[in-house]
Amino acid sequence: MTYIVADCCVNWRNLPELMVLINACNAAGASAVKVQVFGEKDIASHPRAAELRGLILTEDDLIGVRKFCDRIGIVLGVTVMDTVAMEWAAPLAEYLKVRYADRYNEELVAMALESDKVVHISCDQEYVTAPVTREVVYHPNVSLLYCIPEYPPTRSPDFPDFKAAFSGFSSHYPDLMVPYIAQRQGARILEVHVKLPHYYPDWDPIDNAVSLSTRNLELLRLYTTPGSGFKPVKGVQG
Repeated sequence: MTYIVADCCVNWRNLPELMVLINACNAAGASAVKVQVFGEKDIASHPRAAELRGLILTEDDLIGVRKFCDRIGIVLGVTVMDTVAMEWAAPLAEYLKVRYADRYNEELVAMALESDKVVHISCDQEYVTAPVTREVVYHPNVSLLYCIPEYPPTRSPDFPDFKAAFSGFSSHYPDLMVPYIAQRQGARILEVHVKLPHYYPDWDPIDNAVSLSTRNLELLRLYTTPGSGFKPVKGVQG
């Protein structure tokens, strides 16, 4: 079965709401959920930095998230954005993610690999063939996720040969059909940003423009389950 990662990213406002989102992803059939660990320097230039400061996860916060995931029975992945956080976050993650922006961060990637965890790396075709990444690309714990880094992308995806180089696809498209097509092209891992299936009159989720609702996440699971009998239609809204 296709391994679907529901990236909770920063589409939540407090820890209780994050737990609600994780629970909804689990109910929708996600194989894993993923959260992000970042610090002040990582968000300094972001236009919504003030909001993001309230979403900085501490070690105690991540311990609570891991306990919750264990209790409901879903795998927890963690994107770590700096080497200091990697020291305490890696032991709490079931797998680690290196984002596209950090794919050439040799120290961060090395620390992720030294953790002996499975490591997902978002990258492009150039990364696969670059001499400096050869040892990373062929590392037994590494899964490469093809990624178009725009938020959201302005062009249609030109998928590579997943069987030859990439294990999966990290989607920044708000349309469930794009990851579905990637799966049909051979992607075994689908990583999608997710949000709760309702909107708030006074708040717009930070990654709203690149996210699927948990309702569409459930449809993606159905579409990618062999023998489900479901055929793709335009995804539901909200």
